[in-house]
Amino acid sequence: GAPTITDGIVFNGNYAALTDLTGCSCTVNAGAQVTIKSGYTLKLQNGLTVAAAPASMTFENNASLVQVNDDAVNSGGITYIRNTTPMALYDYTYWSTMVSPQTLFQLSPFTLSDKYFIYNQITDTYQGVPASTLMDAGKGYLVRAPQPGVGPTPWTAGTPFVAKFNGSST
Repeated sequence: GAPTITDGIVFNGNYAALTDLTGCSCTVNAGAQVTIKSGYTLKLQNGLTVAAAPASMTFENNASLVQVNDDAVNSGGITYIRNTTPMALYDYTYWSTMVSPQTLFQLSPFTLSDKYFIYNQITDTYQGVPASTLMDAGKGYLVRAPQPGVGPTPWTAGTPFVAKFNGSST
């Protein structure tokens, strides 16, 4: 049957969740590739452990990891995929990371290097930050849309931008 909040969830093989999952903890073992599909949630009382690559845990756009225990310890790599609404050429999006380490460049590598910003509350202005800036969890960053036609899979104006956050869950 389906796990409950008192059960440990262990993935030994590939799995694509097409339902919400609830457990005490979750382990993704070596070689397993787990995806929480769009619109679904993995709710854990405690921590998430993902073995070294090629094991993976991916949360598609509009999928979530919810952890009840604020002191839960997570380890291993996690990928979150997030899609914007369709963007015009000079549009900006506010982003905040849910993994660490995550740089602004990793988030949007084809954004011009002078188009990453943070809000300065003291001066009530936006200030530019380097593309190499490590994102802090819970802090908003203003990032302009990538340059159209640049990169191996170029973004096209008028379409959503797909961002990938890779790291350990914070």
